[in-house]
Amino acid sequence: AAPSPVSYATVPVTPTCTPPLPTPSVTLDSKPPNSSNSTEAEFAFHASSEATGFECRLDLGSYKDCTAGAKITYPGLAEGSHSFRVRASNANGVGTPSIYGWTVDLTPPTAKISSHPVDPSPGNSASFRYGSSDGGSKFECRLSPLETSFTPCTTQPKVYSSLADGEYEFEVLAIDNAGNVQSAPTTFTWTVDNSLLDETPPETTILSKPTDPSASPVASFTYGSNEPGSGFQCKLDGGNFSGCPSAGITYSGLAEGPHTFQVRAIDASHNTDPTPAGYSFSVVLSPSGPAGPGAALTPAGRKSKGRAPNTTIAKQASRTHDRTPTFRFSASKSGASFQCKLDRGSFRSCRSPLTTKKLSYGPHVLQVRAIVKGATDPTPAKFNFKIVKG
Repeated sequence: AAPSPVSYATVPVTPTCTPPLPTPSVTLDSKPPNSSNSTEAEFAFHASSEATGFECRLDLGSYKDCTAGAKITYPGLAEGSHSFRVRASNANGVGTPSIYGWTVDLTPPTAKISSHPVDPSPGNSASFRYGSSDGGSKFECRLSPLETSFTPCTTQPKVYSSLADGEYEFEVLAIDNAGNVQSAPTTFTWTVDNSLLDETPPETTILSKPTDPSASPVASFTYGSNEPGSGFQCKLDGGNFSGCPSAGITYSGLAEGPHTFQVRAIDASHNTDPTPAGYSFSVVLSPSGPAGPGAALTPAGRKSKGRAPNTTIAKQASRTHDRTPTFRFSASKSGASFQCKLDRGSFRSCRSPLTTKKLSYGPHVLQVRAIVKGATDPTPAKFNFKIVKG
């Protein structure tokens, strides 16, 4: 018999494929700062995968081979903005370039002094503020003749204190982000003369106030100072002094009963009135209303006794050649007697007008308080004056 034919099964074969290499990307290992005062720039770089070569480009130029050493230096750069591009390649093609931009800045900045003391300066402290033609600059300062070298001045204002009389020069140098240093400092020269220092505190006056007694829970006050440009601090009853508007202040929601308002001026030399102007009044909200001018009602409707008067010294010049000056004063209530105090002396009985004994040259302070029916003004009127040589 003939042998049976042999059959062979065909086994499918899956082809093996090697995936293509990705195109490499480039990482910059070193580069110049964003703002540089160097005309030379050096770059170092490497590829993310095996690369067969690198190409570099500066600004708008064409790509050039920079394979050797994976580093390149560009000398003689002009001032201004620059850009650097580097790309890597392999058998599969050229990768996306890595790009870096920076600025070559060769121009030194210039410092500008924006605030400084007056000349001559009537005090032993001085404050300065300054800026630069280049934003983000750092500064170094020196005060001659007290300092021989420049030191960083990182906070503003720059303040110098305890300066003796004499001439001083403040110098400031600007250093920009590129490291350029101002060639010559910006300066301000002035003289310190402590004899010009204003040590005389201002005198505060209440200009308008509520009636006493008042039938309203709202009380408005205006006030002034004998020194233009003064600021003010106010307090009501047992509160603390705090800043209040120069145009005046209004209190609302006042409870029935007695209240005391005080205000003190603070002049441009930071002198504070040591004897604030004060005013005492009562708020009467009962239906029966007030019993008449100057009287406050108790809850039972009886007049209270001993309401303290307010004392006023008539305005006059605060500087005089007269060594025996005369003063006039008055009280808010009739029938008042007065007590006066000069400088560090004690309060003694006095009458208006008052002519002082012969006084020494220099600053003096007069205080006057009125007394009506045993009630004494708790905030005596005060007048600061100075006797100067003719």
